[in-house]
Amino acid sequence: MDAEGCVEKHIARNIIDITDEVATPLNYDIPRIVFEAPGIIVILKPAGWETDVYDVAKFGIPITPVARFYLLSTFIGGVYPKEEFPICHAPSHSFGFVHRLDQMSSGLIVAATTFESFLFMQWQMSSYRGDEDNISPPISWTGAPKRTESFVLIVDSTAAGAAEGDGASRASKVHWLLYDIPKDVRELREELSGAGSSDVGRLGFKEDAGQAPVVVDPMGQIDGWVDPEIEAMQNMIHSALDQSFEDKNRAKEGATSFGSTYYRGPSEPGTTCTLKLYALSGRLELPRGASREQVVKAMKGKVLGKATLNARIE
Repeated sequence: MDAEGCVEKHIARNIIDITDEVATPLNYDIPRIVFEAPGIIVILKPAGWETDVYDVAKFGIPITPVARFYLLSTFIGGVYPKEEFPICHAPSHSFGFVHRLDQMSSGLIVAATTFESFLFMQWQMSSYRGDEDNISPPISWTGAPKRTESFVLIVDSTAAGAAEGDGASRASKVHWLLYDIPKDVRELREELSGAGSSDVGRLGFKEDAGQAPVVVDPMGQIDGWVDPEIEAMQNMIHSALDQSFEDKNRAKEGATSFGSTYYRGPSEPGTTCTLKLYALSGRLELPRGASREQVVKAMKGKVLGKATLNARIE
């Protein structure tokens, strides 16, 4: 099981082979990779190019081929193959783009070419830190074993200088604990939990599994505007589906080390945060708020696969 894989969205990107020999539609300059290190690149973005200034997964691709051409996600997708660099093709992770270093119209943009580097840089920029934005990171995976019936996610950390054998309260903290994640789920969106709220109970249905009928709003697909009546109708459909989903089949959050069940990000410099995803042959059937010890005990004999991702907070 690969926790660094990206969920398949079947989004038509029309990746174009961009080279110096091929003229751009409007004769704009071609982006250049000016710095490359393991997991991290810096791109020089010429004027006229954009990263992805809208939610691709929600609104689809731009209308015209010229607009598609001038997305940096098209450029990076052509340079880095999906098989080796899945994050560069993952809308859920912003195609790896992290931060613009200088001016808006053109300039340098930092991007990650691995999921580990993406999480590392986002944590440095405060998005997932407990003392800043404190929202849960996006996580996606592929390659689950055939007999998988549920998933468990444990996000914990080890403090700087904590040695093996130290007390559990000092050596390890639980930042997020999810169990009974439905077997059809392959992605946890950003901000699913944290800052005192959570949508974890909705995993596996509604838009998360594509089960809800979609009420089409043609104008909204063009400019992102949502008709209030269309939105109310969509919410009514979602609410009916939510209520029909039995509580025993919902994903649950367990107790963290911070007195709640919501995501709480690491904040202490030098902390190593670990995301562990388990594929299980059955559900745990534990109540909400279970401890890490209770979850680990209930998992015994059910683990089919495991994937781990580490990131260090500086």
